[in-house]
Amino acid sequence: MRPPWSLHWRDIRWRYLDGREYVANIQNLEVDKSYIQYSSKSAYAIQFAGSYCTFNSTAIWKAKTEGKHRFFGWLFLQQKIQTADNLTLKGIPCDPQCCLCDQAPESAAHLCLQCPFAQEVWFLVHVWTEGLIAVPSSDAHVEDWWNEALSRASTHNKSHFAAVLLYTIWNIWN
Repeated sequence: MRPPWSLHWRDIRWRYLDGREYVANIQNLEVDKSYIQYSSKSAYAIQFAGSYCTFNSTAIWKAKTEGKHRFFGWLFLQQKIQTADNLTLKGIPCDPQCCLCDQAPESAAHLCLQCPFAQEVWFLVHVWTEGLIAVPSSDAHVEDWWNEALSRASTHNKSHFAAVLLYTIWNIWN
């Protein structure tokens, strides 16, 4: 079976970022359309080819929670929730200090993991789960915290474990 296209090395020129040749300039690309089947899955695969995720995103989508909590968790792990630091970047005027402790600038990591209020909530969750879920460190980064927290869960109960994490950050944020 032939590949979907035939391409010869002489048809590609490369340009480097400093002006020398780097970007492929494909001149005589012949595509055999009988091998190509379009689907939304193939479009997403092409769009995100070469990209990668540095956190365990599968655990978010398999968590035993409502969709809004999974989506919030996805945004939280990318630090895209509507906190003062993100609102300021968008030009929306707001108080940059954390509304819960008034001690540090409000960010996703501070509000849900590092704030003294959040630390107290995490301590109560730690007690409630009998030590299964650890209290985040006071300088925790979002992705590191997520990956470390999930590494403590067994494969069998990872979706329930992720659900507790997502519900906790959701309730702290709300």
